[in-house]
Amino acid sequence: MTSVVTLGEQGPRGEEGGAEPGRSVTPNEASDGEFLTSGEHIRNDPSEERPEVDLDEVPISVEEWLPPELRSKYADILKRHGFDNTLFIKALTEKELNRMGIVKRGHVQFLLAQIALLPAFEIEFQVPTNVKDWLNDIGLIMYRENFRRNHIRKPKEMEILKRFDRKDISRELGISKEGHIKRLLYAIRMLRDPSEGQLRAMKMRQAIDDSPVHYLIENNVAEFAFWNALRDKCLEPDLKAFGIEAEVKEKLIQLRNNWLTILAVSNTLWLILISTLATKADLTVIGANPIGLVFLFIFGFLFLLQFLLMLVHRTYTMSHYLARASYKYGKPLHTNWSFKDKSHEHFEDTEDQNAIRQIKYDEDRAFRRTLQSKKRDKKANATGPANERTPLIPNL
Repeated sequence: MTSVVTLGEQGPRGEEGGAEPGRSVTPNEASDGEFLTSGEHIRNDPSEERPEVDLDEVPISVEEWLPPELRSKYADILKRHGFDNTLFIKALTEKELNRMGIVKRGHVQFLLAQIALLPAFEIEFQVPTNVKDWLNDIGLIMYRENFRRNHIRKPKEMEILKRFDRKDISRELGISKEGHIKRLLYAIRMLRDPSEGQLRAMKMRQAIDDSPVHYLIENNVAEFAFWNALRDKCLEPDLKAFGIEAEVKEKLIQLRNNWLTILAVSNTLWLILISTLATKADLTVIGANPIGLVFLFIFGFLFLLQFLLMLVHRTYTMSHYLARASYKYGKPLHTNWSFKDKSHEHFEDTEDQNAIRQIKYDEDRAFRRTLQSKKRDKKANATGPANERTPLIPNL
């Protein structure tokens, strides 16, 4: 049986510095610093270690997950919208927090950071044998009677769920909480037979889960310190607010908006010009209709530009061809040759020639060995197995 080595600081019995087995790490325990209610932001203490989150932990209630400073403010709001425990909280997004009334940026940033630390609570592809076990696995066992009233009790009857959307779930099944609807839709998407690759992944995941876990901090403190320092240096995400990415993104958005404005204004001016000239039937410019003259100038300019760009493209193509030509100073020009052409040996490197010969030699040896092996197998099959009972002269 294989073993799993983890960098987690939690021991097998839930020692100090890690979470207790069987439950999720709360934001109050997992955060690096304390929450400042007046400043609406988090103060991180780099000297403190962040506890590792075990992916096998069970969901915990929203009251236990929220820190004391936010429990009284947001626990009832989250429960009212169906985010009763971390099983549903994991799927929360910033827009959903804002729709629920959680709009303070410091609070939203803190909650999103703690949501990212939660386990995924993934649902595997499967066709359940009964509705009760399926609802229990996805955390929605409280709606068992709702499914029974709609005669959804067996796998065959669950086929109708594949056609349900949010409105159908609310109207038919009586589920109105956003968190529960979101979890149920996710579970419905996973209602299908897994593919061969997914079955292998599920078996491998189960094998890893069944393997004993050895904590590196207990077996090799020096190696644990090395990997921990490497993780903090290379894998910890940078603060986006202090990076150049945000500034570049803002400038690109501004550039896009400026060009969209220029195109909109130029098209508007073009339409105004054409409409104005269309009303002046007796107006002539250089003895010609102004609209026809404008079109003549515009399309003539486009044709001229296309011709010039074609010349530039041909020039670049020719320079690219010359740059890749097999030519050396003072030697004949070879624009087309192959490895079988003996005339290129005077400018081919000796190392390349030796490598080509070695490859050909190895290929010939492998081909001869394959032929000899086939001949031996054919001869053995023709003679058949030799034993004492095999007659020397076959019966005619």
